[in-house]
Amino acid sequence: MTAATRRRRPIALTLALCSRHRHRRAPTSRQSVQQRAVKATGLRAVREALGTTWTEVKDFVATESMPVVVKPVESAGSDGVKLCHTVEEAKAHFTLLMESQRKCGAQGAAVLCQEFLKGKAPHPPSRAVAALPDPAQRPTHTPRRST
Repeated sequence: MTAATRRRRPIALTLALCSRHRHRRAPTSRQSVQQRAVKATGLRAVREALGTTWTEVKDFVATESMPVVVKPVESAGSDGVKLCHTVEEAKAHFTLLMESQRKCGAQGAAVLCQEFLKGKAPHPPSRAVAALPDPAQRPTHTPRRST
């Protein structure tokens, strides 16, 4: 367990949001559930709108300052997440996500539209990414001749 995980775990336990543990208490794949738990404690939570149709989220997107984040509820990591800079772009991505989730037969498919929080990433880049050489400085590869 990393130091960052040790720091976050008491918060998750307090909010009943254990994640990836055998004592799981809430569906943590649904960020909206997590945000409501945070908000219920009186902490600042991300502004968001959850919906299965554009009409359920369009007022939020129209009044929120751009850009907004549009993402599927049932996904892992950054799959399907897009930073949208216009209402039209948000609507197009919302529609794309709902159509693709329906085609896959996802249960409880919905799309989450959230305010974009500016700031630095909480974690430094991974060693693997940081160790990659600059593509411009990579040596050119010449294939071996078969003998």
